[in-house]
Amino acid sequence: MDLRTLGLQHDRRRSPDDCRLTGRAAAVIVLFGLSMLLPGLGSAHVLTYHEVVFAGPAKEMIATGNWILPKIGGVPFTDKPPATAWSIAASMLLFGSHGEWVVRLPSVVAAITAALLVGAMAARWFGRTVGFVAGMIQLTCLYVLTQARLSESDMLLTAATTATMSIWALAHVESPRGRVTDRRLAWLFYAALAGVFFIKGLVGPVMIVAGCVSFAFLQRDFAQLRFLLNPVGLAIFITPIVAWFMAAYQQFPGILDNMVRHHFGRFQGALGQHEPWYGYWYLIPQAVLPWFPLVLVALVRGLRTGWAADARWRFLLCWIVPGLAMLSWSTFKARHYPMPLLPPLAILAAQGLLDYMSSRAQARRLGSLALAALTVIGCGVGIVLVERHVRRAPHETAAMIALLGVGLLAVIECERRRRIAAGLTMMFATVWCVSVGVQLFVFGRHDSYRPQTELARRINEAVPPGQTIYIVGLPDNQILYYLDRPLVRIDERADFAAVQATAPGQLYVVAAQHFADELAARGPIETLDRCAGLNSYMTEQHRLTFIRTTPQVAAAPATATAPAGATLRR
Repeated sequence: MDLRTLGLQHDRRRSPDDCRLTGRAAAVIVLFGLSMLLPGLGSAHVLTYHEVVFAGPAKEMIATGNWILPKIGGVPFTDKPPATAWSIAASMLLFGSHGEWVVRLPSVVAAITAALLVGAMAARWFGRTVGFVAGMIQLTCLYVLTQARLSESDMLLTAATTATMSIWALAHVESPRGRVTDRRLAWLFYAALAGVFFIKGLVGPVMIVAGCVSFAFLQRDFAQLRFLLNPVGLAIFITPIVAWFMAAYQQFPGILDNMVRHHFGRFQGALGQHEPWYGYWYLIPQAVLPWFPLVLVALVRGLRTGWAADARWRFLLCWIVPGLAMLSWSTFKARHYPMPLLPPLAILAAQGLLDYMSSRAQARRLGSLALAALTVIGCGVGIVLVERHVRRAPHETAAMIALLGVGLLAVIECERRRRIAAGLTMMFATVWCVSVGVQLFVFGRHDSYRPQTELARRINEAVPPGQTIYIVGLPDNQILYYLDRPLVRIDERADFAAVQATAPGQLYVVAAQHFADELAARGPIETLDRCAGLNSYMTEQHRLTFIRTTPQVAAAPATATAPAGATLRR
């Protein structure tokens, strides 16, 4: 077998024409990604709370014309800068809809963009085969298969980070096609870096710059630092950030305290702690499944062959390690935070996969039979455990395990026949089938927010058009996105007493059950509807309740208004 046809030779004698991602390969990556991520994008499950905190501001930006300050129910939401909401709002305007698939579409586009960038980078360094496989692996990592179907900021951040690091690599990492010396790359680098900030704040740019500086020191090429000091590039980065922040601060001075809390408080434990200090040691392997074992294969091979001295692998190392150290330092950890650091692992996994397939082509039949037996036994045990212990969609989950087993057996048979290309095809086809099957037949059974969404739709039918709905004691609640009547959001329950005392007639209120009980103790109320389900962390006192109350007008001026904490969204 000629390993060069597989892109496994890492020398620099490769033809520059071989070191580019072909148009056909890019088209396959795009079509594969769209066909895998779009099915069930809107129908499988409704928006979650973490999606609504971006989709809600996007909806309000279109309604109010205020594109500077993100708001939910009229109340500023400044935990994150507005770029994710901007992208969702653009999708809404393009398709003329607020549907779930429209809201999630920017994440799908970002996932495919990141895969193309990873593929192009790998192809530039190691050849078109490695580039194509790396792009496909990037699309089929577990963290992409989950986050690319959510209207959150992490997939956009991953794409923006990959674009920024790709620009740096073009300028400073040698390849068979050389390096790009155009000074405008510094401008593009800082434009992409500004995009990283507008998606999730300063943490992303700091991790990127730390990685670039680490690479310059590791290479002992301090001329690279002049790239970071490019005055035009710095102006491109700083100017829009300062302009946006000043405009947002003018509307809501509290944005400064909130951004300080979210940028620095997480390191001090102000946001709590979700994982132990070593959390990313097991969260990252989970995120890169099913390909993480191949990353280990590539790392072992690299240690044996001296990849550590190669600038390409040093760059990928600097992409990951400084950012990971920073995230590990933070007390507040979450499984999606390392996502922008994970694209280099797709390149490692591609190398490991091709090396593994090459070695398996030389294996004896006995090895293939052993792998087939292990596959059958493992899937059988998994099916039994699922059927006995999984309460939601056990049969559908078991079917997906069986489908995975059939695919793995097909891959093993291709290996036995020494058909590497067919084995790769079956491998990615198996991931495609399982991913789409889980999305269409399993995720819908775990849709814990659907009862709230159905309650919102019933409320929209019950409340007359133009009538105000008061959302009391439910800050940033998921139901806000699905209510289409004018809203007054009152986060502090005590402030509702002033509204009730001065309101001229009946009030429609959505609140938790314990607040409905408080209102019932004050005067007559009518319970119109209740949420049919509860999330796992809720008790009966947290059940969303829709009530109607007739307040007793107190001796107060008829022109009294709602308290300062109440904000009307029209």
